[in-house]
Amino acid sequence: MRTSLLQACAYVAALALASSSLAARSQSVSVGSTSAVSLANTGLPTYTVGGVLTADFPDGHLPVLWDGSKSTSQIIWAENQSWGSFGSNVPSAQNAYTTMGALPVSGVWGSGPTASGDRSEPTYFDNSGSWLMSAFRVDKGTFNLDPSSNYLIGFYHGEDHWFTDAGTTNSYYHDPIAWMGIGLVTSSDGGDTWTKYGMVLGVPDLKPDYPSPFSPSNPNAPWGGIGNHCTVLDSHSNPGQPVWVTFFPMIAANGLTAGHGITAAQTTDPNAARANWYAYYNGSFGTQQQFNEGMNSPLPGLDGNAGSDYDHYSLGNPSVHWNTELNSWVLVAGTWDGSKILISYSTSANIAAGWTEPVLLYSVPAGTTVKYPTIVGTDHLGNLNDTESGASATLYWAQFNSSGVRSMQSAPLTFQK
Repeated sequence: MRTSLLQACAYVAALALASSSLAARSQSVSVGSTSAVSLANTGLPTYTVGGVLTADFPDGHLPVLWDGSKSTSQIIWAENQSWGSFGSNVPSAQNAYTTMGALPVSGVWGSGPTASGDRSEPTYFDNSGSWLMSAFRVDKGTFNLDPSSNYLIGFYHGEDHWFTDAGTTNSYYHDPIAWMGIGLVTSSDGGDTWTKYGMVLGVPDLKPDYPSPFSPSNPNAPWGGIGNHCTVLDSHSNPGQPVWVTFFPMIAANGLTAGHGITAAQTTDPNAARANWYAYYNGSFGTQQQFNEGMNSPLPGLDGNAGSDYDHYSLGNPSVHWNTELNSWVLVAGTWDGSKILISYSTSANIAAGWTEPVLLYSVPAGTTVKYPTIVGTDHLGNLNDTESGASATLYWAQFNSSGVRSMQSAPLTFQK
């Protein structure tokens, strides 16, 4: 969707006011001061980039859920090897532990790592890692959220880094270029270990041969598939008929994700089996996703402008929650060029009915980029949560300096009607 001249002028003015700072450009949210969040005491792995020792920050949406048995929050850090931790809030998280697989000899956890050091089997959609981006504590086989349950269902981002030349059997492992899919996992021990059930959302039949005219040495081959997502339990669009809804960036026919908006898929199956997911397409969730590869439409109002790679509609890594103060859904997402975070609101309780035009929430300082925004608030039970919030919440994101070192940043949010 292209903006009118008046909208464009308003947007440019918003950018000027928000330069290098957070800015509340919506009638529904005010934003407090930015502060850095130290991860030094989390127990997350550390690494050195540009001579700087830093703790790992999540590489995607940040799941936060309440563990009633421990009376504290469970925070999951999405990485190719995902980690879990506990704390009264995100900054206090400690005692991080590996929650999605053991680290293999190769140093990267995927579907089929071998002792010889191969990263994993090229035929698996998650051969190069599994990022746990959404998790829910429920009564097994139901949509009933239960803080005391030891059973969890989760949705993870998998990456396939193997490509072949067209018409040949020549295979190449390519990092960081990936074809993506979304997988399903469950845990029966509170999230300590997980069982995988394979891809539930993806477009495997659209995966290209090694993307001509690119070569294995070319780092600019396109990303593609379905990934970089978040999932919510939607009991508001159709009261009495709960569904899982997964939001993810649109893709183009050639696999490129940049320049597009946000779409979604839903399932009425509490177990979220692959055959039971339906894509949002041409106004409804009426297209069975498994057998209609690539038939996805952007949600109304979140339709990206394919004519410009990095305009303000070009969104990735969405974070969505139900806001009890506004009685609507709230979406934040980063732009693909990493220059800003945008925010949008559903126009009703129905996810498919329409969304407001995304507006600026954060514009990064010069020389930095931003990714993976997540809003964490307090749900109607008073528990910390990434999929429900009231009037007060906190925005978290990763900010990268010019050397690629990422830090965790936060700012308080206040929603108001």
